[in-house]
Amino acid sequence: MTSNTFGDLEWFANASEDQLYAELGRLLLGEGLGVGGMDPGAWRRFGKEWFTSNTEKLQELVCSSEFVRAAVLEAPQDIAGIAMLVLPLLKDQQLACAVAAIMLRSGLVLFCSTWQGHGSAAH
Repeated sequence: MTSNTFGDLEWFANASEDQLYAELGRLLLGEGLGVGGMDPGAWRRFGKEWFTSNTEKLQELVCSSEFVRAAVLEAPQDIAGIAMLVLPLLKDQQLACAVAAIMLRSGLVLFCSTWQGHGSAAH
């Protein structure tokens, strides 16, 4: 996907996990200079590595949120709401949506279960 926006939440909601990681990698790395560029497999690997290495920062933003505690019960697939929580870190709406969709794919309870401050997380 090359032209999604913050408002195009349907794509994020329906994308596979591999597509989400590829989109995250593409957004982080850009599409190259048009000479060969990167392939979706490389974007996916980079996106997954980035997400894994930034999980603790993301958990701090998301899992401590009162909004997340309510979302787990009331709106467990609220991509826009979760994206707003990570937007200050990522500074890009598309990145925030991709990251939010990845978190929601496995579920917020599972995502927050490994957070060091999980005693006050969305459980």
